[in-house]
Amino acid sequence: MPKNQGKRNRQRGQEYEREIAGWFRELGFDDARRNLQAQGGKVVGNDLANIPFAVECKRTSASLIPKAIKALEQCDEDAQAIGDKSPRLVITRADQGQSHVVMSLEDFGKLIEDLAHPDP
Repeated sequence: MPKNQGKRNRQRGQEYEREIAGWFRELGFDDARRNLQAQGGKVVGNDLANIPFAVECKRTSASLIPKAIKALEQCDEDAQAIGDKSPRLVITRADQGQSHVVMSLEDFGKLIEDLAHPDP
């Protein structure tokens, strides 16, 4: 990978981290911010700080995640067909790998709004 391309990829990743931190602030997590992960050679945390989640933000080409997105679209179509308005998610696992959850950022936001604005 050319040197300039690597620098640009890091910049895009940092921009995405700031974007997602801003999204959390809009949901009421006022202190959400991008975490400076490596300080003096020590890892100091995940991509975002001051939220109740350990978050890694990965901005990548769509070609790396098409199966999960296609499954999420299928989940949405199936739920719409029966009038189900609950958040959509896909749970997936590679053979002999760990399971992961995939959902839209919008649906994730709906789930966590109660954390920022609990009922009295």
